[in-house]
Amino acid sequence: MAIVLIVIAVLCFIGYVLLHQNADKSESQYSNRPSSISDSSRDLFTNQKYAIVGLLAYIQGSTPKSAYNEEANNIVQSTIFSLGLSRPEVEKYLKVSMNRNPDEIILQIVDSLKEIRDRHYLENLYQKSLQIAKISGDTDCIETTNEIFRELGF
Repeated sequence: MAIVLIVIAVLCFIGYVLLHQNADKSESQYSNRPSSISDSSRDLFTNQKYAIVGLLAYIQGSTPKSAYNEEANNIVQSTIFSLGLSRPEVEKYLKVSMNRNPDEIILQIVDSLKEIRDRHYLENLYQKSLQIAKISGDTDCIETTNEIFRELGF
């Protein structure tokens, strides 16, 4: 009986050590990310840039009202331009995204946006996204936008 308890205690200790190491890895995984983004074309990783493109395209394309709105187009284009992505790169990403499951894309977008440590940058992105969602006039789009950023801590 005592041997069984000792074995269980040793297994619990090993499990504790492994969980602690994994937590340290998760924390250090994002340590190379800048805490302040001054130039999004340099400071963001490729997956983060495409997550922003995907988010804005998803919100803008939610209704024809926002898809063809000049103000929404200007917001999206200026944001994409600031990311340093070329038009062919963006088009290729959007074409590939159109053939994928929307739920998977949203999860991937949220995961990539979670890597961004600059809260001010994310707040600015939230305001742009919400502005486009409000242009759409679609309550589901507005709620989805709020939910995405709620997951990011806003």
